[in-house]
Amino acid sequence: MTLSIFLLPWFFVLSVQSRNYSTWMADNALLLSSKTLGSICLAATHNSAAYNLSNKVINTEAHESSFATFYSNLNNIANATGRSSDQLVRLFTAGIRAGSECTTKSIYSQLTDGNRALDLRLSVFENDIYTAHVLQGPSLSDVLAQVWKFLHATNGEIVFMTLGHPYGFNRTYIDRLTLLLDPFVTSGLAITPVAYPNDLLSYTYGQLVSKGHSRVIIVIDDTINPDLKSFFSTSLYSPPDGGSHKLYGSYTNTNNIDTVIDHQTANYAHARKISAPAAMYMTLTPTYNDMISIIVSTVVADFHPLMRPLVLAGLRAILASENMSDIDLTCTSLSDIYLRQNMISRRTSILTTIQSTSLSLTKNSIFLIYTDFYENNRDIIDLAISYSLI
Repeated sequence: MTLSIFLLPWFFVLSVQSRNYSTWMADNALLLSSKTLGSICLAATHNSAAYNLSNKVINTEAHESSFATFYSNLNNIANATGRSSDQLVRLFTAGIRAGSECTTKSIYSQLTDGNRALDLRLSVFENDIYTAHVLQGPSLSDVLAQVWKFLHATNGEIVFMTLGHPYGFNRTYIDRLTLLLDPFVTSGLAITPVAYPNDLLSYTYGQLVSKGHSRVIIVIDDTINPDLKSFFSTSLYSPPDGGSHKLYGSYTNTNNIDTVIDHQTANYAHARKISAPAAMYMTLTPTYNDMISIIVSTVVADFHPLMRPLVLAGLRAILASENMSDIDLTCTSLSDIYLRQNMISRRTSILTTIQSTSLSLTKNSIFLIYTDFYENNRDIIDLAISYSLI
């Protein structure tokens, strides 16, 4: 292990005390100037626009059968409980919201708080493009307006923005996507493949931030990328990287912290083996049993205590054909799962332990650190910044 690892705790505490999170890159421009983008570490919000989700469900057919069964039986549940269908939809979506929202902060707040990478999931809905996480989120135009505002409010910051998980797109909406993104390109705020044709992560901060302006890197799912000269490809720059060896990583599809540790440790080791910057995921994913438990607990809690056993029995009967495990009424939200697994308080120590397994850390080797609920503890943002300044 190099000296930088031993000095990191001292440097970490000293620098945090006087840090301006909204301008941390510009404030350290001299130090970052000769660093390649891949050796700068960016805190990334997972499902960045999964906040203030609406009551409108998008793409239920893409989810597990138990989820669709529950949704399709809302009228039966309404008849059995005496509630209106509208009331049941409200409770159903409130449960989905509790299990799907990954942050309480707006995109602009995420950026001013020091995050520099965004993960946006796009869905076509009601004749427009929205962000979504089961439920409809903010419109893409609203999200992009917040990014635009941040870029114009700062100088020397770089935002890495991925647009993925597309649903419902056709040529009409790909053209709509082009119109929404075009101002970033024509204004020169977008870092583009035509201007930087080599490995994006090999360019230095000084090369990417022209004339001190803040800039954005836009990475788009290959199936909806409207212009490969203007926008980077997810197959190259969104982990897992499809074998390009430019960026390596993948999220761990589990609600168990120990499984996350094992998988992310293996991912990091492989990234080091192929000499690629790593993308690390300090995230938990609710199982469908978790999601149904959250929804059921939300619905049941709205009834009079004397009615709850009857309502619960009815819900169990409706879901019996789905081979569901026992419903856990104590599971109330995604945040609750994080608390149960002690993820938020442990995620920094997990990452530092994983990285310390490297035999020779001569420079930072983590490019992206994805998290949910970063606002509960800015530890990941502080860690990412400290890694960037090694």
